[in-house]
Amino acid sequence: MDSLAALQSAISERMATAVGSRRRTPADLVSKSREALQTLSTVPEGKPREQAVEKLAAQASEMRLLIYGDTEAVGDAEQAGLLREEFMRGELILQMATHIAAPDLGFETRKDIAQVINHLLRKHPPAVEYVQARPAILHSLLAGYADPRPDVALCCGGLVRECVRHEGVCEIVLKDRGGLFEELLTLVQLPTFDVATDAFSTLHDVLTLHEQLYSEFLLTQYDAVFCQEPPRGFARLLMPDQNYVTRRLSLKLLGDVLLDRANFKVMTKYIASTENLRKVMECLKDDSDAIKYEAFHVFKIFVANPKKEPEIVETLAKNSKKLCAFLGNFRNEKDDENFQQEKEMLIEVLSNLPGLTAGD
Repeated sequence: MDSLAALQSAISERMATAVGSRRRTPADLVSKSREALQTLSTVPEGKPREQAVEKLAAQASEMRLLIYGDTEAVGDAEQAGLLREEFMRGELILQMATHIAAPDLGFETRKDIAQVINHLLRKHPPAVEYVQARPAILHSLLAGYADPRPDVALCCGGLVRECVRHEGVCEIVLKDRGGLFEELLTLVQLPTFDVATDAFSTLHDVLTLHEQLYSEFLLTQYDAVFCQEPPRGFARLLMPDQNYVTRRLSLKLLGDVLLDRANFKVMTKYIASTENLRKVMECLKDDSDAIKYEAFHVFKIFVANPKKEPEIVETLAKNSKKLCAFLGNFRNEKDDENFQQEKEMLIEVLSNLPGLTAGD
């Protein structure tokens, strides 16, 4: 048995060596990938394009194996370093991002490409600088969200989130004159549940990851982000004609943004608007319990504000009786002590607003 085991081990080692010797160098992988991508750029259909798709699939798979390895072999750190250098010299990030949503690319190929680009963004700072200098990459990836195939949209979304983890790239999204942020606000309104949810995850990262960046953006671009008129801004996302996912996740993100200490000035400005208050109160009347729950967490900021504007006090006082009745019956079956305490606090404040009479 020992002899048999030794023989099997020797054969496995020789096979692994043989496979390794057949692996192409990083320079070859990048060169062949560029050739395939060039064909995809110039040949719309036919045998040459099919061959290019197959070639790109093979190169992307080999790149991923070189970096990450698999169940049979670990990645090669030295070769991965060389691949990163060659990848940048070949400017493959832009080319791959441009073609990642190509209709004839397979799911595994897209996944391999995404993993390779993610590796570069995490391990190679020049890759981040490269993306930062080329907004076209982000535009291509955001366009992938609109693809009718959810797997394409989610792959592109994951890459966008990997990009915006880096402050310099996130700044491009927020300040790009080509409308990257506006594109993202449009994408969260998509009717497909998985895709809209993924787009909201991306929007959430853009508005919460880099404190100094997002707090300055939200304050200086307040009217664009929180404007009252459709089709832009949070006001549009809260409209009754929006789908359930958009309204619920918009309210949740709005609450997170307003309660962030870094956004204190933004919060102060938002809760001084009676129009904003009315929109949130409309959401409290929605048929969906989940939407009412998220609206509650925005509404409580208006009520708990110790320095309410006179117009806000007047609006709350006019609706005090209905609001107290709603709060008194809302989600009483839920075993959530903090939530119940918050409701009691709001009822007390609403019941003691200036201008209320005994009959109100």
